[in-house]
Amino acid sequence: MVFCLHPTSLDTLGLTNTINNLCKNLYKIHRLRIDFKAAGMDSLNLNFDVKIAIYRLVQEGLNNIVKHSEATQALVRLVYSYPNIILRIEDNGKGFDVDQLTKTVTKKGCMGIWSMKERVALLNGEMTIRSVEQIGTNIHIQIPYYEK
Repeated sequence: MVFCLHPTSLDTLGLTNTINNLCKNLYKIHRLRIDFKAAGMDSLNLNFDVKIAIYRLVQEGLNNIVKHSEATQALVRLVYSYPNIILRIEDNGKGFDVDQLTKTVTKKGCMGIWSMKERVALLNGEMTIRSVEQIGTNIHIQIPYYEK
């Protein structure tokens, strides 16, 4: 339980390796094939709050895929392209009606997407969700990052 609250590998292995391990573990447990690639992230001096927020965004996005999408494949891209960190999470699952879900997010208790939106807002970022039923879902997150 403590590992889930604070993955120690964020401190020891770094953000991209920790996400890579998460993807491997999800494959072992759920047989979800996840194509994870990162670029430009290792050179950034991210504080722990930003690292854990990005990790949680990936974790929640993949958790939603496992729980709801019936997908067999997912894609995660984490890229630094000045002045933003860009996170893309996609799947080939059953998709959903984004407008309908966002209207009922509080009524249905869709805490996963709600918590993702809150994390992104705390990072002064933007999140876009596109989904096509029977095709899949694409989550695009853009977080501003300026070296201090």
